[in-house]
Amino acid sequence: MNSCMRCGEKLSHNYLVAIFTVIKEERKRLIVCLKCKEILNKKEK
Repeated sequence: MNSCMRCGEKLSHNYLVAIFTVIKEERKRLIVCLKCKEILNKKEK
């Protein structure tokens, strides 16, 4: 079981996705759940 790096919810790997975000010109890889991915995608737009 892994957990989402944003909300901390523990989920199996098939519910988690890797996304890349740019924070202070650094590219970071986050493992997040699908719910957080939707939230982060909306924030970027």
